Amino acid sequence: RFLAIAMAMAAFAACVKEVPAPTPNPRPEVEVKKEVVLTDISFDARLGESLSSVWNGQVVIYDNDAPHEGNIFEATKVNGTRATLTGKAYDPADMYYALYPATAFESFQGGKAVRNIPANQAVKANDAELAPDAQVTFAQALSTELKFTPVTAYASFTVGADELVSFTLRAAGDENLAGQTEIDVFQKDVNLISGEKTITVTPEGGKVFDIKAYAVEILPGEYKNGFVATLTFEDGTTYENT
Repeated sequence: RFLAIAMAMAAFAACVKEVPAPTPNPRPEVEVKKEVVLTDISFDARLGESLSSVWNGQVVIYDNDAPHEGNIFEATKVNGTRATLTGKAYDPADMYYALYPATAFESFQGGKAVRNIPANQAVKANDAELAPDAQVTFAQALSTELKFTPVTAYASFTVGADELVSFTLRAAGDENLAGQTEIDVFQKDVNLISGEKTITVTPEGGKVFDIKAYAVEILPGEYKNGFVATLTFEDGTTYENT
């Protein structure tokens, strides 16, 4: 059983790569509009460099007149990584900021989006070799064309043994794997506000992992020294594997 897991965990180091921060546009100098109304509008959107080929979450779109809240848009006419986003916005606007999926972000103020990568994650099988949930991205545009850039990373792994109920993952180089991040759309940075050194992974919707491929969300990074996993089986047996 130990050898089977050792073979499975080797996939971690090979599958993690640094995710580039978004390239922002400069913030335009505009006068705040005093009279604006919500208008039906559509955006042509695509997921750039994304692991996900589906739009399975709502998109929240803000404009440069920041006294109002963002508005929820739905993806229609989906074609792989491309979609038409339909909803209401304060139009005309000088610049748009779009966060996808909307539920992945805690706030967006002053050009900074805050989100959290949890230290405890229940993951589901990754049969299609894609991230099991929507790739977390954001976009910036001076028009109704939006190219979304990923701001998170995934480590993929394959379970090769029965009765595995959970494991705790940490970076061998002691990097942070989870935590709260702040994405600055004007400085193209993803900054860590508070970090966690370990992630505990359990199967979603079951007591033990199936023998399948999975993916766990982690902070962007290179992780050149790989990972250490503490594996826990149904009978209480634990193993540590690098």
